[in-house]
Amino acid sequence: MKRKINICLVTKKSNKKIIEINIKEFNKIYNNSELFFNIICPEKDKSVFKKMRNKHVKIISENAIIKYDFFEKVFLTYFKKTKYYNKIKNRINWYYQQCLKIIFLETHKKYLNLIWDADTLIINKIEFFNNDFTKPINYENYYEMHTPYFLTNKIILKKLPKNFYSGINQFIAMTEKEILNFKKKLKFFLKKKDFKSLVPHVM
Repeated sequence: MKRKINICLVTKKSNKKIIEINIKEFNKIYNNSELFFNIICPEKDKSVFKKMRNKHVKIISENAIIKYDFFEKVFLTYFKKTKYYNKIKNRINWYYQQCLKIIFLETHKKYLNLIWDADTLIINKIEFFNNDFTKPINYENYYEMHTPYFLTNKIILKKLPKNFYSGINQFIAMTEKEILNFKKKLKFFLKKKDFKSLVPHVM
């Protein structure tokens, strides 16, 4: 029996060619699994991807998950009060993408999920889960340590694992267990801060 894996790609139309190649390569490399590709893009870009649509490729408008205008309003309401607002205000689109991914995971938590950076090409096989698909296998780039990510993880997780290291990667695999654990910690964080209006969307 083939394992079903959801692959989420948050993208703009500029990554169309890379996504086409990735769909072909993923299916070739992981032919022992049934893959479902979820392409999340701006409403205006949906037509660019429509020819890819089939029973294993779904095109989802960002607006169907959370509208950018609403996210921006919540983002500015909170971050304008912080001393580091000027450092991050130009990265609002990046934060919006992360919110789209989190909400996608919440609505697909019963499945095996892989969040894949849409501008990254897969070349060789990567083991995303252990042999019985009960635990994800995740990797990180040690050469790209980003202090704000580390601090954010520290705030959300509260108690960090031994030898904890915050790194960056182009993909992350998650099972229902990891999603539910993350949701629990994130829900507490959102309600404690000024993000209460985001809770119904993320949770």
